[in-house]
Amino acid sequence: MQKWAFFTMGLMSGIIVLLATALLMQPAAARQDGVSSNDGKGLLMVPGGSADNRNDIVWVLHEHDPLPALAKLVSDTEEAKDLRKPKRLSLLMYQCVSGAKSMRLVSARDISYDEELVDYNTERPRVADIYADLKKAAERKKQ
Repeated sequence: MQKWAFFTMGLMSGIIVLLATALLMQPAAARQDGVSSNDGKGLLMVPGGSADNRNDIVWVLHEHDPLPALAKLVSDTEEAKDLRKPKRLSLLMYQCVSGAKSMRLVSARDISYDEELVDYNTERPRVADIYADLKKAAERKKQ
């Protein structure tokens, strides 16, 4: 009976070493839980789901140069030129439909200017309230 215990322990140790080696040899990109990028070139893809345990959505974040023709369609005034950013940041959401046989673009948004918002649709304390409290505290310290 003791021979079988040693044999089983040896066999299990070998399997564990084999699995650990296979895991370590796996490429780093495949271990990032489905996140994919094109090595700093401005494109990031992340899977998501519309329900628990369901990966049927792909989020795409894309940083790119704005198309000059589209920028002129919006406005060509000096003020508009001053507000333009050198890079655009687009967020797109695709959903797999028909049993993952096709993808549908659900939503697309230019979020380049969203990051400039400081206090949009937020709960209390608002940024302005915190700033005012900090300013009052600094004034009390001076006295």
